[in-house]
Amino acid sequence: MTNGNALHLGKVDGRSPEARRWRDLYIELVDHLGGQDHITFIQRVLVRRAVSLMVNTELLDSSIARGEPVDPNDHVRLVNTLNRILQTLGLIDGTAIQADDPSTLQKYLSGQGAGV
Repeated sequence: MTNGNALHLGKVDGRSPEARRWRDLYIELVDHLGGQDHITFIQRVLVRRAVSLMVNTELLDSSIARGEPVDPNDHVRLVNTLNRILQTLGLIDGTAIQADDPSTLQKYLSGQGAGV
């Protein structure tokens, strides 16, 4: 952990689909925050927690899609905790996400949105 070569404690097979997904999400989220050299230790800790929650949520989502029983309370807890961590990291502000202005694409395509 201290030399930056391992992202997990204990024995983790980094070849599993979950481990590969975890690593991909970690890299993407760190890059979104400005890169490994520009985030603090606490941000790295929060990113690791967020990524673990993301992977677990995706696994539950897959179970739901296959029609397998999932405790909805577990799913809600994971999503709410993930949202709070993402808010703490400054990645979401806690308000509803607004849909993009549908006219923006139309303006761009017609050449009117050069500054868009």
